[in-house]
Order: sequence, then C-alpha cells, then structure tokens
Amino acid sequence: MSNAANDAVERLLDAIEADSDDCWAMYEEIGRVAVGRLRLADRDALRAIARAWVASDDAQAALVDTDRHSPDLDAAKDRAERVDAVLRDVIRNVLFPAAT
Repeated sequence: MSNAANDAVERLLDAIEADSDDCWAMYEEIGRVAVGRLRLADRDALRAIARAWVASDDAQAALVDTDRHSPDLDAAKDRAERVDAVLRDVIRNVLFPAAT
C-alpha cells in the first residue's frame, strides 16, 4: 500500500473515531453487505432489524413534528432515544452475537 493510501486509511479511521459525516459512504456500503448477507442467510434477523428501524424512524418523525415549545417535547426526545438504542442493540446482537 502506498503512503498516500495509508494516509487516506488513517484519515478515514480518524473520521470514524470522530463520528464524522465523512464516513457515511463507508457505513452505507457496510450496511449493504450486511443486509445482503442477512437477506440470504437469516430473514428473521433482517426482519427484527427492519422492525426496529421502522420504530426508530417513526419516533424520529414524531420528534421532528413536535413543536420545540410543546410540553410533549421531552417525552418525544426520550422515546426517540429509547427506540434508537433498541435499534442499535438489535443490530449489534444480530451482527455480533458472541460479543453481547
């Protein structure tokens, strides 16, 4: 690997560590590969992820639709955080079952 390629890898790893938006293309490709594998090997796991994704999307949409002065804002934020955590847990448990 060339020095330029090594530098690019290091920049990407640094961006991942910093949770930078520069990593979305890589995340998307990793997701495509994982979903493709699950589609062929474990439809139930893919269905569990899809259910959690839909719940997360619904909660995020409800949060966006909640006026920032609404008394329901804190509850909408809490729900969005909870269902996002569930989504992450489902993905983690499906992809890395021994690590949980």
